[in-house]
Amino acid sequence: MATLQFDLYRIEQTLREFQNHFTDINAQLSLHREAFSDEVLNRLLVAYDYLNELMAKKVDLFSLGGVHSLLELNHRILCGHEPKLRFEYHTHILETRKKFHTRIGPLREWVCNRGASKNPYHLVSGFYCRMLTRPQLFIEGNHRTGNLAVNYLLASRSRPPYLISASTAYQYLELSGRIKFANLNGFHGRALKLPKYHREFCSFFEDHADSRFVKEKA
Repeated sequence: MATLQFDLYRIEQTLREFQNHFTDINAQLSLHREAFSDEVLNRLLVAYDYLNELMAKKVDLFSLGGVHSLLELNHRILCGHEPKLRFEYHTHILETRKKFHTRIGPLREWVCNRGASKNPYHLVSGFYCRMLTRPQLFIEGNHRTGNLAVNYLLASRSRPPYLISASTAYQYLELSGRIKFANLNGFHGRALKLPKYHREFCSFFEDHADSRFVKEKA
């Protein structure tokens, strides 16, 4: 039976095009982002390669046995996968793990309760919004890790993923930035807008999903 794999060549091409336009896009954003450097790009490719390993093994990111893979995804995005780099980031990794394990429970429960959703884009948009609201899962890299986790959830359900591109980046990053300052546990005004963000992202992911970024592997 064929399984989907992420097409790393097409992904790299699209990310490099986004990188070439990043400065202009970033200047337009309400919340400016850190530079999209070669290092950031290369670690995203390392993370997508890791997702391919998980896809081949049919790992459920939100099962009790698989949730550590979500944590590892964040490590690869921020620290790479080489032992030397992991040693250099040792303190950061320990602090990230501590924060993750105190906060993953409610999010994991939410995803598991809705895992059979008829519309996977509704599932991933709800997950993504909840991951970005405070308190966030990770010390750093919540947006990047969230996007890759969204794509994994979609691909594992045979749906096309969304990859940030030069043409869609402004809308994606602007909406993601608004969610960042909402507090899921409180009554802050932006938290009350979470259902609105959920609907907007559901439409966005569905409208901009692209099957070119996955391929079948026998």
